[in-house]
Amino acid sequence: MNEQNLFGKNVWKEISKQPLGSLPKRELELIILKAALDSKLISNHPAGIAASFKLSILKANNYLTEIGLRNHFLSDKDALAELILIMTQNEIITKDSHLSVPIANVNLRIWIERKIALINLNPGETTRKDIIKLTPLGLLRILDNSSGICTPYEAIDKLKFFYEHEPWFKEAKARWSPRMTWTDSFAKLSELTTIASEFTSLIEFLKIIL
Repeated sequence: MNEQNLFGKNVWKEISKQPLGSLPKRELELIILKAALDSKLISNHPAGIAASFKLSILKANNYLTEIGLRNHFLSDKDALAELILIMTQNEIITKDSHLSVPIANVNLRIWIERKIALINLNPGETTRKDIIKLTPLGLLRILDNSSGICTPYEAIDKLKFFYEHEPWFKEAKARWSPRMTWTDSFAKLSELTTIASEFTSLIEFLKIIL
């Protein structure tokens, strides 16, 4: 089945569930957009949606958010794995106080926004909904409040195969305890004194342990 036929099948499946004329305009728009995404007629990216439907990036993100809120939420482990992949493949802006991370996947953005709200992190200020601002400390706190993630102490065995001869690893092995959080673990490493080094080291950690 080609994309156009699959699109038509998906639209018909949704609109035939309700009496004709009962669906509001916004709901019809969401049905059309979701059918286009599911059938691969358009890419699941704010820029692609904006170009296809002649929308601003902000409006495209608003539609994606409404669709994303109806989807199954990502697990902590899956969300963190995708976040780390994004950080290794995209340009990340390192400011004095935060990291600016482009998040095209609305389900991942919703997961991050909920984590930020749950642990009272500063969400940052931006008019771009596809940009998430996180401090390295904030990312560590998200790790500490996620399930299915190993602790720093548990990560030592995995990390030693890559960093056994690094000075910071020897310090970590000596100082990290079983009850230590990710936030505490980085505070204990004297070499990780700048945001850039914290960010780089943290990403390397997560690529190995997730």
